[in-house]
Amino acid sequence: GRVKPRVLAKKLQAGVYVDIFLANYDVIGTGSGNLMTSDGDKSITRIDPGASFKYRARGGRDKQFDVSASELRTMRDPKFHNGQAAGAILQYADLKVAAKEFIAVPWSSIVKIINDTHRSIIDELNENDMNELRQQWVDEINDIKRILASRYKVVKKHAMNVLSAK
Repeated sequence: GRVKPRVLAKKLQAGVYVDIFLANYDVIGTGSGNLMTSDGDKSITRIDPGASFKYRARGGRDKQFDVSASELRTMRDPKFHNGQAAGAILQYADLKVAAKEFIAVPWSSIVKIINDTHRSIIDELNENDMNELRQQWVDEINDIKRILASRYKVVKKHAMNVLSAK
């Protein structure tokens, strides 16, 4: 059976700020295709973050991925994208739960993972003598890191405000 939006939101709510931070508009997908349920729908896992960062669900570029994190508004709006995808579900999420989860991971931990992954990919590109692709990768990752650093501050500030609200 299909999981009801309010139930789905409860199961996804801890990661709401992460979805916003990464601009993961397609967290739900078409007909919940980007989620996997297990244990009789007791557990739901995000399995396709393909529409994150600078990319959209079908691989096209997204010029809106920037430092402003406008997804704080749009991804929680049930009218966004005609009530489809994230906005239709995330409107029901408990943002205090999401805020605690987001704040628990400092920027230094995130940037370490990005840097470790970056080095690993650079090593592989070097081993395969892919110099042109290596430079494209370096440019891309530096831009994504710059944007994510700013987005982290914006999203963290919003999360802190949510936690301090009564």
